[in-house]
Amino acid sequence: MLDFSDCQVESITIEARYEPEFALWDRAGAVWTEVQAQFPELRVQAAGPSQVVFESLDTRAVIELEAFRASCRGADAERLVAEVSQRMLQVCSDRLKLAVFKRIGLREIRTRSFASTEAAISAVCSLLPQQIAEGLLVGSKFQAINLGVKQEGETSGLSAAVRAEDREMKLTVPWEVRDRVAGGTPKEHLVLFDSDYYTVGTTRRAALNIEEWAKQATRTIKRYWKGVLK
Repeated sequence: MLDFSDCQVESITIEARYEPEFALWDRAGAVWTEVQAQFPELRVQAAGPSQVVFESLDTRAVIELEAFRASCRGADAERLVAEVSQRMLQVCSDRLKLAVFKRIGLREIRTRSFASTEAAISAVCSLLPQQIAEGLLVGSKFQAINLGVKQEGETSGLSAAVRAEDREMKLTVPWEVRDRVAGGTPKEHLVLFDSDYYTVGTTRRAALNIEEWAKQATRTIKRYWKGVLK
């Protein structure tokens, strides 16, 4: 049985899209300096006239001609991504003179670990009616599965998917020390909840507080999954 409250946050991304703003070509340096001043822990990884990329251990921030986005991971991702996005909104609005946004979106990925691939796939299949789940059997085992749904209203929409996934970390070990490293790398058997809450239609800058909007978005996502999994 899947329980959304047992899942761990892997990453949360907030993205704001706008009409192409070519002022970034002239003001990339000013944007770079101001973001760095507000978040000293962020280090510039790439800087050009059409894209500026900042990174720290738990955060990645990108400003482009048509969008800015912040991605965070870890236990404090919900708070941190909203805070960074709100500051980026202020910087980009001021420096690039943004007044209207085409789309604001929050994408959240949560995971839960299982002991085996089969256990992860079976957990996802438990969300389906028995007749449909049995139709996914190959021999006596379930095949890989990915379930998704999209619902959209006048002002907002939600795209949600759940899937089973195996992950294996690939390591390159120098020949000189290979005999000291245990053979093979551990596999993770995961169920991933991939959710994207977004605005429909344009949003004026004057009406936008990303920190408050992000709280609404995460509440909506949690409410949706708890309803599906009950």
